[in-house]
Amino acid sequence: MKKIVIASDTYLPKIDGVTMFFKNVIPKLSKNFSITMIVPAYRRRIPEIDNVKLIKNKVSRILKIASYSHPWPRLFAIKKAIKNCNVVWVHSIGPIGKVALRYAKKYNKKVIASIHAIESQRFALCSEITSRLKLFINSLARAYERNFYNRCDLIIVSSKSVLKIVRSYGIETKAVIVPLGIDKRFVPKNKEACKSLLKIPSETFVIGYVGRISHEKNLRLLKQVFDELPIEKKLLLIVGQGSYWQKRVLKDSKNVRITGWVRYVEDYLNAMDVYVLPSFTETSSLSTLEAMACGLPVVVTPVGAIKEYIKNGYNGFLFNPRDKKALFKILMKLYKNLGLRKKLASNARKSVQKFNWDLTVKKLVDLFEKC
Repeated sequence: MKKIVIASDTYLPKIDGVTMFFKNVIPKLSKNFSITMIVPAYRRRIPEIDNVKLIKNKVSRILKIASYSHPWPRLFAIKKAIKNCNVVWVHSIGPIGKVALRYAKKYNKKVIASIHAIESQRFALCSEITSRLKLFINSLARAYERNFYNRCDLIIVSSKSVLKIVRSYGIETKAVIVPLGIDKRFVPKNKEACKSLLKIPSETFVIGYVGRISHEKNLRLLKQVFDELPIEKKLLLIVGQGSYWQKRVLKDSKNVRITGWVRYVEDYLNAMDVYVLPSFTETSSLSTLEAMACGLPVVVTPVGAIKEYIKNGYNGFLFNPRDKKALFKILMKLYKNLGLRKKLASNARKSVQKFNWDLTVKKLVDLFEKC
């Protein structure tokens, strides 16, 4: 059985796009391959995956980059695992990913890298620092990112749009497109029942977001627009965890609820009347796809692959991430027009039927078997 070593600077129980990818893909892949994962251990006991070996790496309690705790790679354990594997599959360019790439090159192992985010945008352009420093850090981050991925043998991206961005950064490595999937539990449910479950009055107009609470998600703009909406009974439902300072900005209103990470996120999505993603940077935005699968009208920014699957006015609305007036007008339009919300929701649900984790896994199995 072919041996694959997976290296990542994020892991469960942390919830983000990478960990959701792992949760849906790795258990299925482990039936075809012998898998070892090199991951950060945020706690003494972290979730195990059947038939998968974990090499756990301690994380710093102090040092963080863009809300991610800095892991300290176990060099000897990583070296041994990579020396005895067939393929190294990297999911980040942080400390663990960097060490994995170094040893893979030393022992002439094939390296495949999945690009889940445009890291230079996340860590530099969207961080809370001065404009001049942003430009400096962005240039350094982009150069590092370009060098990292150009040393890989193959990169995996989720869409043509992401591949276009990658190429514009000077990353020339051979690429393959493997779309993401959507878990089957994300389906429309009775909205009144879900609101009742979360103790939200049925007449409340719920505007929601699911994901990390960090600067690049642009939630401050969403909060500003929400506060200006002339709606008597309204709630901003933020499902996620992240920056203390970002949460502090969001939480100065009785009409805002921040849940932290939740187990049954589909119930929270189905309690929403509108889903909003005001982000400055995304790749595919799995949370948007999940919201659409739940039959929600979505209001999102045209970043990453989002503009590939959102047709403005048909299955959602697009707006510039710095345009407060546009977001305000769209939300008021949706609030006043239940028929429009239902139309968008129906079309959104139809639009995401092609996103299936089984198809994602099938493509990955074919790819790794050929390595």
